[in-house]
Amino acid sequence: MTDPKPVLQIEGLSIEAIKPPKDKEFRGEKLLIDIQAEAHSGEILLLLGPSGSGKSLLTNLLLGLISPHETGLMIHRNSSQSHFSLSLNDQKTDILSPVYPSILEGELGIMFQSLGLFDDLTVSENLAFANDQSRSSRKGNEWKAWQKEIIKTLGLTENVLHSNLKKLSGGQKQRVALGRLLAFRPQIMIFDEPTSALDPISAKQAVSLIQETHRENNAQLSIIITHDYENFLPIADRVWFINPEQRLEDNSPPQSNEYYQNKLMEPRNLGTREIPAEELMDHEVKVQDIWWNTGFARLGKIIRKVTRGQSYFWFLKYFWVMIKLIILRAIPYHLTTGLFLGFVTTYFSLHLDLGTLEVSESSVPIENFIVPTFFKEMLSGFGIALFRVLIPLFTCIFIAARSGTAITAYLSNMRDSERRQWDAMHTFGVEPHLFFFPQVFICFVLGCWVLSYLSFLMAALGSLFVTLYTNPLCTWYTWRDTFWANLDPVWWGGILPIFDHFGMFTLKCMCAGGAIATVSYFWGIKPRKTSMDTLRHLIGSNICNMMAILIIFFLLLLIE
Repeated sequence: MTDPKPVLQIEGLSIEAIKPPKDKEFRGEKLLIDIQAEAHSGEILLLLGPSGSGKSLLTNLLLGLISPHETGLMIHRNSSQSHFSLSLNDQKTDILSPVYPSILEGELGIMFQSLGLFDDLTVSENLAFANDQSRSSRKGNEWKAWQKEIIKTLGLTENVLHSNLKKLSGGQKQRVALGRLLAFRPQIMIFDEPTSALDPISAKQAVSLIQETHRENNAQLSIIITHDYENFLPIADRVWFINPEQRLEDNSPPQSNEYYQNKLMEPRNLGTREIPAEELMDHEVKVQDIWWNTGFARLGKIIRKVTRGQSYFWFLKYFWVMIKLIILRAIPYHLTTGLFLGFVTTYFSLHLDLGTLEVSESSVPIENFIVPTFFKEMLSGFGIALFRVLIPLFTCIFIAARSGTAITAYLSNMRDSERRQWDAMHTFGVEPHLFFFPQVFICFVLGCWVLSYLSFLMAALGSLFVTLYTNPLCTWYTWRDTFWANLDPVWWGGILPIFDHFGMFTLKCMCAGGAIATVSYFWGIKPRKTSMDTLRHLIGSNICNMMAILIIFFLLLLIE
C-alpha cells in the first residue's frame, strides 16, 4: 500500500511583520519561524495556536487574500530548498509566486468564521453564486436535485431556499455557508472557527457534518482553523500547532487534549528585532520591482476574470441593487426638492423688497413698478437659472449627500474585515473592484443626469403654481411662453422637452456623477477595523464630494 501523497508542504520558511516606527525605528515582529510541515491527500488537518500567532496569515497566503510581496510583510526562505507549495492534480505550485497562480483559483474554498454570506442574495442565490463560479459547476436538473439534497443534508427546510438571510438564525446561516462551500466544489476546503458561535450540542453536530462533508466531497485536504480542539481532535488526521516560540509543530497522529491545553497556557515568546534602514529599503525596492515586473501578468489575470461568463448574470443582479440604492430610492426626495426649489425661487423673486418711492405725498413699494414691467424677463430668467445652475448643482449635492453616503456605507460593510463579504468574492474568483466600480460609476453618471432632469421639471411645475397664485393676470399660456422662452424647448415625443444647452447640462451632471462615484467608491473600499472608521470614511466622502462638485461646476460655468 502506497503512502498518501503530500498535498501541502512548507519547508524552511520564516515570516515577520513590519511594525510602524517607535522612536524613529522600524521593528520586525516574528510571526512564524523556520516552518517545517506537510499534509497528505485525504487528511483532515487542524491548525491550532494562540490568537494572533499566524494561523489566519497562513490561510490568507494560501487563498491569495494576502500578497506575499508587500511592504508590511517580510517572508524569508531560509535555504535554496525552502518552499510553500501545494500539489494538485500532480502539479506542484509555489504559493509565494509573484502573481497568485491561476491554476489554484477555484481549487480552494473557505467558510469564514463570520461566514461571508452575501446579504443582497437569498439562500438559493448564495448557493447558486458559488456553483456558477465553480470549475465544475452543476447545470440544470443536476443543480436542482443537488440543491434539494444539500438542504436535507444540512438539516434545513426547502422554504429556507428563498428566504432573506436576515430571517435566519446564526446556526442556519452557518449551515448555509457550509452549503455554499460545497456548491463551489473546491479540492481544498478551509473552515475558519466553524463552531465559534454554536452551543455545545450544535458544535458536535457541526463536527460530524464537516467530517461527513470531507468524506463525501472527496476533498484532497480539509483544513480546520479552530480553538475548539477538544471537539475536532477525534476526527483529525494531523495537527499543525503554532507553539509559544512561534514554531510550527507537525503532529501526525495528533497529541492529546492535555498536551495542546498545556502548550496554549504557556506564555508566548514574541521575538522582535530592529530592522536596519538598509534592509528595509532593499525590501521596499524588491517589492516595487516585483510589482512593476508582474504588471502584464496581473493585467492578463484581470482580463481573464472580466471575460468569465459565469459572472455576467451576477453583475446584472448587483447592478439592479445599485440602481435601487442610488437612483430609485432617491427619486421621491429629488422630486420634492425640485418642486420646493421652484416654489422658493419664484416666490421670493416675485416678492422683492426694494424699498418705497414717494409719489404725490404717498409711499409706493418700488417692486410694484419693477415686477409688472419686467415680469416676463424675470420669469424667463427663472427658467435659465434653474436649468443651467441651480437644479443640476443642488441635485448633485443632494445625490452626493444621500446616495454617495449610502454607497460608501454599503461598500464599507462589504469591505468590513469582520464580515468578509469582499474576501468571499475573492475566494470565488471574482475581482470585487472590477465587479462593483463599473456598476457604481454608471449608476451615478446616469443618476445625476436623470434626477437633475426630473428635478427641473418639478421645479418648473413649482414655478407655475407660484406664478399663477401670485399673479392673477398670468395664464398657463403666458407662463409657458415666458418660462420656456430662452430655453427654446423641442418636445420629444410631444411629451418631454429637450432644452437649449442640453449638452452642457448633461456634461455638468455626468461629470459630477463620475466624481461622486469615484470619491464614494474610494472611501467605501478603505479597510474598516472599527465603527469609528466607517464614520470617518462617511465624513471624508461627503467633504470630498462637495469639493469636487463645486470645482466641476465652477470650471464648467466659466467655460459656458
